[in-house]
Amino acid sequence: MRWCLFLPALLMVVQPLMAADSAGEPPLWIEDGRNLKTGPASGLETWLATDQALTIRKAPEGTGFLLGDLDKGARANGVYFNVAPSHPWLVWEVTDVKTGRGYIDHTGPYLGLPGRIMLGQISQPQPGIYAVDYSRQLAGKSLSLCYMRIDAANAVVTYASIKMVKTPENYIQITSPAFEGKSCLSPGDEVTFRVTLTEPAQDVSLHFFHGYVMPSVQFNGQGYLQLMAAEGGDGKVWSANVQAQSLSRGNLEKGKQYEPGQLLIKATILGGQLKLPLWTGNPQPFNLVQWP
Repeated sequence: MRWCLFLPALLMVVQPLMAADSAGEPPLWIEDGRNLKTGPASGLETWLATDQALTIRKAPEGTGFLLGDLDKGARANGVYFNVAPSHPWLVWEVTDVKTGRGYIDHTGPYLGLPGRIMLGQISQPQPGIYAVDYSRQLAGKSLSLCYMRIDAANAVVTYASIKMVKTPENYIQITSPAFEGKSCLSPGDEVTFRVTLTEPAQDVSLHFFHGYVMPSVQFNGQGYLQLMAAEGGDGKVWSANVQAQSLSRGNLEKGKQYEPGQLLIKATILGGQLKLPLWTGNPQPFNLVQWP
């Protein structure tokens, strides 16, 4: 299935003005339930509405929407919209999750691009503000029509919104020189974790989880990573630059490493106005598990 078609800019669908991101620009695309469209097939800004697809409907009050079903097994839904290198961040806000019986999963949203990053949460889907950077996957591309997919099993997820933005308002960013050279993180590599906020905080720390059943994962032998307030950041920018040495195994199969999106990173923020934690996933393979 071809998920993304790179097209001339003249095919762009003009978006209504929405709340600006941290760069002061409206999203390139947003779904917040206000103009929710469904149809017998996924289309441009149209979600699938069939007996086999995840059920999608507007939230009963205010903005937002609900996606998913209880006790109906694993299903998916998706929508096509325009993406562009100028707005590489996929951001979604989950305000509530209700789960049923049996196998439980919430994976996505994720774009149909080579090297896509799938944040899956098996057994314990979590509310929060999620942000994933698709700069690498969109680099050098023109405007494209792209398919975004969400998978879920026995869960109903309430979204405030899903959107593509230039720069998120509140987010975790993970960078390393190793990503440019060998496209993975190995023992001894330097890595920087940065949290950027719109309101000052008093304390920010990161916790790590394996998406399969969500066990805690130790980074460099510690249960969390303490970030420090950046000088001149007014309590809105927190970071840690460390040498990566190890990750605990979580529920990985023997010999495996954390592929992109399998390691979930959660920012716990004290003070400030955020009511939900921030989440992201590892953007490149983290080859830090030490197997005998």
